[in-house]
Order: sequence, then C-alpha cells, then structure tokens
Amino acid sequence: MLIEQGRYRGVICDHGFNKTSTDKDQLVLTFSLIGKLDPSRPDAMDPAPDANRSIFRVLTEKTIDYAIQDLRGIGWRGDSFAELDLASGGNASLCGTEIDVLCTHEDYQGKVQERWSLAGRRGLELKPADSKTVMRLDAKFGKLLKQKPATAQPLGVPTKTKPKAKAAPAAEVKPAWEADDAEMTATTKDCPF
Repeated sequence: MLIEQGRYRGVICDHGFNKTSTDKDQLVLTFSLIGKLDPSRPDAMDPAPDANRSIFRVLTEKTIDYAIQDLRGIGWRGDSFAELDLASGGNASLCGTEIDVLCTHEDYQGKVQERWSLAGRRGLELKPADSKTVMRLDAKFGKLLKQKPATAQPLGVPTKTKPKAKAAPAAEVKPAWEADDAEMTATTKDCPF
C-alpha cells in the first residue's frame, strides 16, 4: 500500500545498521505511524494508516555529519554507534521516541515508491547574526518587508497583476546595497523601519 505524501508523526520501534545493495553502511530507523500532521491545524492529527516504515541513512564521509545531526535531533547523546545497534546488544534505545517524518514519492526503476525522512529542522544549529549583518539586510530589503499586499494570498497561489506601463529612463543611481562597507555607517535611525 502506497502511503499518501505528507508530514506524519511516528514512534520509533526499532533501529540499527545494515548494508545497502552497493555494500555501503546505513543507519535504519523503523517507526510506526501514529498520525498525519495537518499544517492548518497544528494541534491536531488526522488518522494515519496502521503501518511501519523505515528511514535509511547511508553513512559515508559526505553524509555522516547529517546523520549525526539527525540522531542528536531525536535525542541520542551517545558517543559510539555500537550503542544504537540493538541487534548486537546496544543499550541506547530510541524505541518509543516520537518523531516527525516526511513521506515523498519517487520513481525507482519505473515504479513509484515512498521515501521517508525526518521532517523539520531538528539538528540544525542557528547562530545569532551580528548587528552589521542585520543592518545590511534591513538597508537592502527593509522596504520590501514594510510593503503590505492589497489582499492576503495563500502561499504558492499566483497573483494576477496588470502589466505596468514603461516609464522614461531615469538617471543612474547607485543602490545603497552596492555601497562600500566604509559608506555603510548606518545607525538604527537610518534604517527604513
């Protein structure tokens, strides 16, 4: 049964390691679906099919940082992968941990298949921007942030606009964002908002 694409909540029921068909190591997180998440109702879940699915994370030099971020994001704080290998007596069970997962569909050898991944920004570390960065962004894009649309449009819905009449060419003016950093001595009162 092909499960509908979307964001779901699951609970981990098994995890460990195995090999891909090309003999690469991979982490496997198996979970049971407990509900389908609806972005228009963040505090509610719709029923989900009674099914177990797995997330496969190939472990290579290029992917290991992402895999560790995912594991940290779902609560694992260990320092050895042996802890996660339940089949070999690992003692760091993630079983029972609720996770948000994303189901997408992809074509593989002429057949549509589910592809599961962890959803959200878990594991992503955000660092505060310095004040110069924020001031530069405000000087560059602040006016756009202050503009209000005539009517609210849902995201992803194209708006219909009338073509604008061509205006006479104006004298060339150097935009503020192209100014040298030495010229960028803005203070908060210089920001457009």
